[in-house]
Amino acid sequence: MRTTSLLLVLSCLIPTLAQAGTNASSSFAQSYAAMCKKDGVKVPAEYGGEADIKDHPKLDNYCGCFGEKFAERALKSSEDVKKKGQAALSNTSADQSTAEEYAMRKTCRAQFGMPAPVKPK
Repeated sequence: MRTTSLLLVLSCLIPTLAQAGTNASSSFAQSYAAMCKKDGVKVPAEYGGEADIKDHPKLDNYCGCFGEKFAERALKSSEDVKKKGQAALSNTSADQSTAEEYAMRKTCRAQFGMPAPVKPK
């Protein structure tokens, strides 16, 4: 369910990211990091959330890392849409998107010595 929402968010943001360029990446990374700290901690870990680390002292660092990776992925999707059109979005399955996000979460958590994320359902 979260993956579907993520794909919808990306499809809405891609035109904005495409126009704004690199500044959007930094702004988007900061926005997503803030959302991670505020809302991500309310989502159970088994559904791709961060509830299991909501009180972790390195949560800010983790969310910053994840926000940067998420923004990079969104910009790449934006470039794919510029080249291939909206069909580029439909080429990414929900399972693939979930796996990519899990890998990003796993990398960022390991970087800060945090517990590994729970595999999403």
